[in-house]
Amino acid sequence: GPFHHYVFEFYALDAKLEAFYTTSLEWHAFKGRTDMQHVDAWFDMKVQQAVRDTVKCMDETMFRSALQRGFFDLQHAMKWYLKRTKKNPNRDVMKRAIETQVLLLAPFAPHICEEIWKKIGKEDFVSLARLPDIAEKPVDPELDAAESLIVNVLDDVRRVLSLAKVNKPKQITFFVA
Repeated sequence: GPFHHYVFEFYALDAKLEAFYTTSLEWHAFKGRTDMQHVDAWFDMKVQQAVRDTVKCMDETMFRSALQRGFFDLQHAMKWYLKRTKKNPNRDVMKRAIETQVLLLAPFAPHICEEIWKKIGKEDFVSLARLPDIAEKPVDPELDAAESLIVNVLDDVRRVLSLAKVNKPKQITFFVA
């Protein structure tokens, strides 16, 4: 019927929220590193961008776009961050990211966000909590450019290895002009 697409979308989102619940609790409790690396600063910046973009979309009543920025885009960035840190993220950056994402998602999934909020040790209700103030922090285009370069180089290497039908090369040499 005409609602089939929306029903499918709902179940897909439901599964993603369930995964979000589990991973949020898991990574919030994770000890992690305390040193700050380039990739940590990049992910911190991505979280700030998500807050800025989500709030702007909400202010303009573009709720679907707000959900895209605050949930899906941020989940994508987090997945990359965890891959880049070999699942050993900076403890404070990860906690801040999870808490921020729970706050961003609260208007869309209040019950699951309240439950996460309580389980990560917050006293008040998530619906009464405030988003972190990110207005002061400028976006660093160099951080984004550097991380994009890494993504592109890795994609290129994967493509070349696939075309050359090489599974596990012993060494890869890059020539930079």
